Amino acid sequence: YIKSYFTYSYCNFGVLYSGSYLIGPTNVTFGTINNTTGDFDKVTNYSNQINSMYKGDSARVFVTIGPGNNEQVAIYVDWNNNGQFDLPSEEVYYASNVTAAGTTSLPTPTTTSPIGYIKVPCSASNGYHRMRVVSDWYGAPRVDPCSTKYYGDGEDYTIEVKDQPNPIANF
Repeated sequence: YIKSYFTYSYCNFGVLYSGSYLIGPTNVTFGTINNTTGDFDKVTNYSNQINSMYKGDSARVFVTIGPGNNEQVAIYVDWNNNGQFDLPSEEVYYASNVTAAGTTSLPTPTTTSPIGYIKVPCSASNGYHRMRVVSDWYGAPRVDPCSTKYYGDGEDYTIEVKDQPNPIANF
């Protein structure tokens, strides 16, 4: 059973060439989330896996990709909670040509495990926000959160946004 924190459905996408191309995330590590998967060729809902963050804070995110081919990887967060990933403002990370790899040692950043930082905007509302990790073959058109992929894959997670317990004054 997957508990849904969202009252709306997010976009899904199709894959032109499904099969055993081994393209897609095989591990996403982000705060308290450390999810190893083998799901390829679709969007998989892991939104029951939640990382809590305070407004204004940053956290590193690691994405390990499949061993099939070099890939492009992007991460999106629905900061305004409108049920869609608004481009370009809600794209928080993009890498254009990540080297194929089966297993990557985390948390050491390498060329096979792109590392990015996700910073929670101070304007984000408290509560749950959908995060989508998407990848596709590096030679395909630039990935986005919803369009049809050549061989790609996507995974959805949740970021819980909270107020800073001790607000920082800016003078």
